[in-house]
Parts: sequence; structure tokens; C-alpha cells
Amino acid sequence: MVEQRTRAGDPAPAAVEAAESADLVAETDTVADTETVPDPEPVGDAEPVADAEPADPEPADPEPADGAGDSAPVRISSRPTGRTPGMVPGPGAGILALLALAWFGTTLWVLQREISTSVTDAVAIASAAISLPTVVSASLVAGAASALVAVNLIARAGWTPAASTRWAGALVTSIAVGLLGALGVIVGYDGPGSRVLAATVAAAAVVGGALAGLRPTSVVAAVLSGALAVFAVQFVLNYLGADSISGSSNLAAIVAGVVAGLVPFFYLRRVTRRETTEGGALRWPFYMLTGAGVGVALLITEVVTRVGGAQVLDAVASLSDLDRAYRAEVDGKRLVYALIVLFVGALAATIAFGRTLPSKKRV
Repeated sequence: MVEQRTRAGDPAPAAVEAAESADLVAETDTVADTETVPDPEPVGDAEPVADAEPADPEPADPEPADGAGDSAPVRISSRPTGRTPGMVPGPGAGILALLALAWFGTTLWVLQREISTSVTDAVAIASAAISLPTVVSASLVAGAASALVAVNLIARAGWTPAASTRWAGALVTSIAVGLLGALGVIVGYDGPGSRVLAATVAAAAVVGGALAGLRPTSVVAAVLSGALAVFAVQFVLNYLGADSISGSSNLAAIVAGVVAGLVPFFYLRRVTRRETTEGGALRWPFYMLTGAGVGVALLITEVVTRVGGAQVLDAVASLSDLDRAYRAEVDGKRLVYALIVLFVGALAATIAFGRTLPSKKRV
């Protein structure tokens, strides 16, 4: 075998073994060179080297390119801001105040005229007692409308007023209106019970100012618009002989109730569509309350009249049995009149609001 390999020119076995050993040593050196030697662990409390380079800071968020963030949703805060341009609590309060003050002045003039034409003090007191509910209701509406103007001015000052500030402004304005009305009563009539009449008129104006501080203010303004419309209806019906002021005609009360419900409804619909009032769209309970607001105002007028003007009313009732019976009858009819206006107004406003709903939501 050895001889045959030698003859064929193959390398000797010793040379082959030497070559294989050299290749094995080379592979071992290569593997040893590629192994990573671990860093030695620090011994004890070794401090880091001072000149060690700090780690690379975290990369900052890249700034969005122009127009890249336009489609991102915008978060709108629901917290109240100082003032929204073009938004006022009760739109049209100035016009309502002018009309209310004009009506208030007219009722004072009528009261003064009736008292001045009386031949005796008894007739003067009776005339004052008959006109007192009308003057008190006009004073309440005038005080509320004037206070509403003050609330609007405070809201337009550029900041959101606190509840105490709003109430204070409304009450101060209504007190001023009440004092002017009381002065008009005293100047026009200085006889028995004049101070009681003046105090009752002033108290009604203050009560109206307190009501003007309620929210939403647009509902208060709507009720005032309905009250002024009812005053106009009462004047026309009284001129035609329906005697609507004393409440002797149920038809007059129904007509007044329909007006008291529809006029505030259209007022609220207009101001909410224009988006010029606080609170936005209102639900049906607010419309129903607005329609009943004029009737509630008449009931408040009745309470103020009977409490504040009790001395004058009792003086009239003490004149004779006929006067006492007449007073009881008139007081009862006024109460029925106010209740009819309240319920008919609430019903009319609710029906009108229901007509604006889609057919699927109608009850």
C-alpha cells in the first residue's frame, strides 16, 4: 500500500498528518480570537469615571409638518369663559324695560286721575283699592324688566358675574324703580292709606327684581314679553267692555292665557335660533314654565296686593255690607282669572313646542 502511494506521487502519511495538525491549530486560534472577554465587575463602591460620556438624550418628538395636524380633533373645554361675543342673557331687555316703564307710568297716571276726581275720602279709597292690583302688576313687571337690563349690562362688562353680583345689581335697580313708583303714588294721592299704597307698589317692584335674577334669564325675558302682551289684551278687552282686569269674563281669561303662552314661546324660539342667549336650546319643561309664567306673576301680584294693601282693602270692605260683598267677589274672580291664564298659557306653550318636533317624536 505504501509503496503504491509513493509510486503514484501522493504525499507521505507523515506530511498529511502534519498538515491536518496545522489546520486544527489555526481553527482553534480563530475561535479564541472571536470570543468576547466580559468586562470585569466593579469591586466595592467604585465611582464612575468622571470623564465618562453621558448617555445620549431621548430624541424629542418631531415637530409636525405644516398642515399635518389640521385633521386632529380639537378639544373644547366646557368650563365657562369670561364672555362670549354676541351672547347676552336676555336679548331685547331694553325694549321690554321701556314698554314696562311706560305701562307702569300709565297705571300710576290712571290711579292719580281716579283718586283726584273722587269727591270724598271713602270714594278715593275705593278707587285706589280697585286700581291697586293693576298698579301692583305693572310695578312688578317694570321692576323685573329694569333689573333684567342691569343683569345684561353686568354680563356685557367682559366677565362672568357671580350669583351675588347678579342679584345685587337686579335688586338695586328694582329698588330704584320701586322708589320712583312710590313717590308717584304719594305725589298723586296724599290721603288716607297713601303710604300703604306706596309701600305696596315699591314692594312689588323689588319682588320683580328678585325674579329677574333667576336663570335662565332668557326665560324671564320671555315671561316679561308675555306679560306685556297680556296687559295689551286686557286693555283692549276692558275698552270693549269685557272687564278683563277684574276677571269677570272667562273668555277674556282664556284669550289672555293663549297670548301668555304663545308670545313667550315665539320669543324663546327666536333667541335660541339666533344663538344670542345663554344656555342654547331649551327643553319642553322650560317652554311650559314660560307659558305659565304670566299666570304665576298674576298670582304673585295677588299675594302682594292682599298682604301689602290689606289696610286699604279692609277699609273699603268696612264701608258697607255691599262693599264687603263686592270686594270678596272681585278678589275671587281675580284669582280665577290668574289660574286660567296660568293653565291655558302652559298648555298653549307646550302644544306649540310639540308642533315643532319631528313627526316621529310627537306624542
